[in-house]
Amino acid sequence: MGGNRFVRSMRHSLLLPLLFICQLSLITSSCDGEDKFSRKYPCSFVFQAQYHTASLFARSLGNPGMFVIVTSTQRQGVTHLLVTAADGQKEDIAMSTAIENERTYYANMGANRGLIIGLSNFDGLKAYDRQCPNCMEETGGVNHPLTFTSNGQAVSCARCQRVYNLNAEGMPQNGKQGDEALLQYVAAYDGTRLYVHN
Repeated sequence: MGGNRFVRSMRHSLLLPLLFICQLSLITSSCDGEDKFSRKYPCSFVFQAQYHTASLFARSLGNPGMFVIVTSTQRQGVTHLLVTAADGQKEDIAMSTAIENERTYYANMGANRGLIIGLSNFDGLKAYDRQCPNCMEETGGVNHPLTFTSNGQAVSCARCQRVYNLNAEGMPQNGKQGDEALLQYVAAYDGTRLYVHN
């Protein structure tokens, strides 16, 4: 009888700290801005910049105000990253190392395998989905790609004519009240590897 009371007492003493940790985790995750990152479409993208230091993509990660659009494609069993800068420069980066091509998966790049990545002039590294969030909502489709405006600090949608400011959390500069901002993903860069995820 006394042994059962001891076991119940131990369970309670172990459960209380665990419940506290879970509650603390819920509180901190809702307070640290996590909700600004989209989970609507899977995103898990890695770019090994140390293998491509001279690339346009790697340069964009160190230059505030410089954004690139990145998409992926497969050719003859090799993944290629297709990178487009605001000034129209394009590059094709073959993922030729084993870690890039055999151990990394490139299908989860947001709504339709396209990201807009760069350093904001005001708020550090940003990663946005390349698709227009308002057109996706209105049509239920994911084929509404955004393109750079002439100054390279915003992107626009050909279908709805909305323009999104890349330096202001992807907020629409025009449109109507209640319009959604660009879908945004968590981005981290340590000087060698870029990781974008949700």
